[in-house]
Amino acid sequence: MVIAPGYLDGRWTTRSWTGQGLRDKVGAGHLPLPRLLQALVNAGLVLEEFAEHGAPTPVVLDVRARKPL
Repeated sequence: MVIAPGYLDGRWTTRSWTGQGLRDKVGAGHLPLPRLLQALVNAGLVLEEFAEHGAPTPVVLDVRARKPL
């Protein structure tokens, strides 16, 4: 995996590592992992489980969280 310059910027981007998706065509909001997890905590969610999928480099992050009653 290559972390390109701008990874920590956390802004809308059309930079993509592949030409087969939507990111390079319409763009996507990017949050570095610490900011993403902090946003979930700030929303009052209790983080319960994480998983990554994709080989050889994960491209999907699953997060299970719940909102306390």
